[in-house]
Parts: sequence; C-alpha cells; structure tokens
Amino acid sequence: MIVRIARSLQRRWRHRRYRRQAVEESRRNLAAASGRNVLVMCYGNIYRSPYIGEKLRSRLLESEWKVRSAGFHDRVGRPCSSNHIAMAAEFGVDLTQHRSARIDQSLADWADLIVIMDGFNRDALRAYAATDNKVIWAGAFNEDEQADIDDPYGRSPARIRQIVEQLDRSAETLAAALLGR
Repeated sequence: MIVRIARSLQRRWRHRRYRRQAVEESRRNLAAASGRNVLVMCYGNIYRSPYIGEKLRSRLLESEWKVRSAGFHDRVGRPCSSNHIAMAAEFGVDLTQHRSARIDQSLADWADLIVIMDGFNRDALRAYAATDNKVIWAGAFNEDEQADIDDPYGRSPARIRQIVEQLDRSAETLAAALLGR
C-alpha cells in the first residue's frame, strides 16, 4: 500500500514538473518570437494539428499571423477521417479540405513558432536545425490540464471527443495569447 502511494506521488510530481517546464518554455518562446508564422505539428497531421491549425486560422483571420500545419508521418496527402471531420464541424472547424503534409527544414525555417502536441513531437522536432527556441506546447496555456494532448488515432469515440474538447480549449487560449503578444 505504501509503495503504491509513493509511486502515485512520484508520478504526480513528475507530471507537475513536466507541465511546468512546458509552460515555461512556451511562455519564453512566445515572448521572444520576432515573426508571425505559426506551424502546428503533430505526428500524422490528420487529427490534432489540422484542428488547432484551422481553429487558429479562423481566430487570427484579421491579424498578421500566418498558420500552417504538418506532421512527421512519411505519407502525405491523407485526409482527416470522416468521423473527425464531423466532430470538428460540431466545434465550428472545417477540415474537409485538409490533406496531411510532412515537415521539412524549409518549413521549420519558415516558422517563427512551432506548436507541438506532446513529448514525442518535441523529441522528433530536434532533428531540424534552429527549432528549440520556437516551441510552444498546445496544452501549456490551459490551466489544470496536461501539457501533452493525446493522439486520438485509434481511440474510442468518447475519448476522441474529450481530446477534441481539449484541442478546442487549447486553440482558443493559444489564439488569445498570440493576439495579446
């Protein structure tokens, strides 16, 4: 029993430290950004990054911000699933025209800020030069939530809805942070 409690406390402490580091990195990089180009990243570029990318585009329409999305998956040109398109539409996000893209060095160079979804994205992004000072964690601006936003691929419809709700909150708070900069 004591071992279980100790492990639980360790996990909570690691989670808080991980989140604090993500928040600090995000705030520091947002404050230091000199341009207005935002690249939104996730692994496959068919769920999380297209959603946040489109939501940011609609919220930043009247501003000078430019938003693109991409992923790390080798296959490009993939559409979002019909279920994800329908769920996104419930939140006012149109993903019908989206096709997945893959990051390359020129896209990383174009970006002034790179929005990531999780630690895997953070690690994979290190393969591209001069990206460390551009990273913004999508979940970092939502109080009392994880820094990581889970990949909904292969999840149950109920879990996907929870993730889309988190994506929506993240996009809204991130748009406000960008506009307030």
